[in-house]
Amino acid sequence: MHLRLCRQIKTNGLICRSPAMGESAYCYFHNRHLQRQAGLRRSAGRAVAQQLELCALKDGESVQRALSAVVNALAADRLETRRATALLYGLQLVCGNSRNARIRGLAESNPRRHTLEKASRPE
Repeated sequence: MHLRLCRQIKTNGLICRSPAMGESAYCYFHNRHLQRQAGLRRSAGRAVAQQLELCALKDGESVQRALSAVVNALAADRLETRRATALLYGLQLVCGNSRNARIRGLAESNPRRHTLEKASRPE
């Protein structure tokens, strides 16, 4: 049995390679994403307030995707400037927090630093 793979190119430049759905060339996630994008393009001409869907901000790639969604919505006049400002500030905070968490995680996982801290503690 030949398994067809999703042919979507992700934001990091790699091909998705998840199993494609039925006769589609894309996986479940990318099918939904492309349908959402097509719906946004169709409704871009209408002056209807739309909900902006952002994915979970769990890594740099998802933050980049959210940033792109906010900027595209702002450029297409589907998002108020004040709300876009708040969202972009939130994304900036997420980036700073993830950077700090990564640095803290490296310090905690470095056994040499851990033993140096133990040795230098006054008893």
